[in-house]
Amino acid sequence: YNHQINETVAVYGGAAWEHEFKGRATGRVYGLDMPEPGLRGNTGMFEAGVKMTPAGNKKLTLDIGAQGFAGKRRGLALGVKAKYVF
Repeated sequence: YNHQINETVAVYGGAAWEHEFKGRATGRVYGLDMPEPGLRGNTGMFEAGVKMTPAGNKKLTLDIGAQGFAGKRRGLALGVKAKYVF
């Protein structure tokens, strides 16, 4: 979901669901078997953030956002991005 608040600020949000059925991976290191990763199951993902373009500089965009994961994968990711178009 995207919503333009005014000509310099926009907010966004989103949600997703992921299900892994039977993902399998194997490997060996120095002749030893590595443990199998087990992500089988469900994960819910959520995202929200704001994009800002300074009024005096239309070439610069700042994006501040967060992502959250719940279920089989759990965690939080925060990000700040700056984009300048030449």
